[in-house]
Order: sequence, then C-alpha cells, then structure tokens
Amino acid sequence: MRRTVLVLTLLALATLVFAQTQTAKPDSKLAFDEPGQSVAFAMSTTFNVYVDVGTPVPLTGVVCVVSVAPAPSGTTCTANLPSMGAGAHSLTLTQLSNGAESLKSIAFPLTYVPVGIPQNPRLVPASMLMWARRYR
Repeated sequence: MRRTVLVLTLLALATLVFAQTQTAKPDSKLAFDEPGQSVAFAMSTTFNVYVDVGTPVPLTGVVCVVSVAPAPSGTTCTANLPSMGAGAHSLTLTQLSNGAESLKSIAFPLTYVPVGIPQNPRLVPASMLMWARRYR
C-alpha cells in the first residue's frame, strides 16, 4: 500500500513539474497541431476553445499551414486568443466537422496579462502639448 501511495505521489509531482504555464498578452496567438490532417480539411472545420471549462467559444482568425519539424506531420494552426480576464486560466480545444465535436484536447495552462491601464488622467495646457510634439 505504501509503495502505491509513493508511486502516485511521484506521478502527481512529475505532472506539476512538467505542466509549465506560459504568459499570454493581447497580441499572443494560440498554436496547435492537427496531426495527419491536410490543410484543406483543417481549414474546412471549425474549432472551439473552452476557457476554464466554461462554455465553448468559436476560435477566430484560424490559419492552418503544413507542419514543419519538430511538429508531427500534418497541419499546424494558429488562432486569436479568446476574451478572458487577467490571471491564470486553462484552455482546452475541440474540432468540429459536419456537426460532430471531437474530444477535448489536454488542458493548456496560461497566465493572461492584459495591456497596462493608463494612469493619472488629467488636462494639460496646449503649450505643453506643443513642446511634446517638438521632441518626438
């Protein structure tokens, strides 16, 4: 029994160590592989993304190309990130073809960092704006 608990504990720790969270910004793109699929087939389907196991959201801006090493042979696609709030998230993807939806992909952890929020709004005299334009 102790041996089984030890093995399960080591497996859980290995999973935590290898699940690396990446940082995403508003201009980041999501990339994924479709092994064994032609570009034409992948582009004829649609893809959903689930943010934190929520409801499915259609991916937008999907572009697929022939995969190059080290990706598996087939197709590699990129897409726009879905809307999400700042912080840690988990994304899973599905592919839809002829009304059928695939199984969900493995979860992809990421931390979303939105663009900075402007601070200290104020009015300034026009003469200050003219000075700023000269020194650009």
